[in-house]
Amino acid sequence: MKRIISFMLIMCIVFSCFAAFAVSAGAESIEKTAQVMENGEKYTFSEKDFYKVGKYQEHAKDFKITTVENGELKLKMVFKYEWTIVKVLDTKGNEMPAKSVTVDYGENVHADNGVSAQWDANAEKFSATAVYKLEKGTYYIRVSLAGIGDYLFQFVEGDFQLSPTFPAPEAAKISAMSLSLTKGTSVQFGALLSAATDEAVKWSSSDKTVAAVTSKGKVTAKAAGTAWITAKIGSSTVRIKIKVT
Repeated sequence: MKRIISFMLIMCIVFSCFAAFAVSAGAESIEKTAQVMENGEKYTFSEKDFYKVGKYQEHAKDFKITTVENGELKLKMVFKYEWTIVKVLDTKGNEMPAKSVTVDYGENVHADNGVSAQWDANAEKFSATAVYKLEKGTYYIRVSLAGIGDYLFQFVEGDFQLSPTFPAPEAAKISAMSLSLTKGTSVQFGALLSAATDEAVKWSSSDKTVAAVTSKGKVTAKAAGTAWITAKIGSSTVRIKIKVT
């Protein structure tokens, strides 16, 4: 029993230290590994998706968001892991303080700025929503596990969920929502975009045999019939009905 108590005390002390230096993350290193997040999407990942970073070889998973105006980042999280740390950083590596952290399951310990999550042992998860006040720009979200190098301070494998909500680009407006084309002709929808955006437009066709679309938004009528062309920007989409004769 004494050994167990001593071990737990050591874990608490090391975890406190880890929480203190987990912020030390260079923006350049994060940029290389960060996964781009879209507004309103849910991201699920596991312990195997983490990698070692920084001087202390912390186990981390990085994400990237871009806000189009000043506003709030609401970060919903569910961690089925005993000890987890979440930091929001600007492009210079400065930590952004959390405006509020509402915990549903577990406890937010040593949390002067963000989230240092300890799970609820009965529910076997930590669940919370953190709110950050951000200005327009690019930010990084780093999720770190309690541990250094090859040693993690727990023995339970778990999974993780993050759901961000933030001011994101709205879908660019397209002046025509339906169009008739003659077989063999083409139209460049990219030229019809009336709103500038820093986000890439993802184009797709519901039926490429009727109407094909390139990555630049050029639609070519292939055969008689009807197809839907979809333009996606961030979490917003616009659909254009194409009738080929």
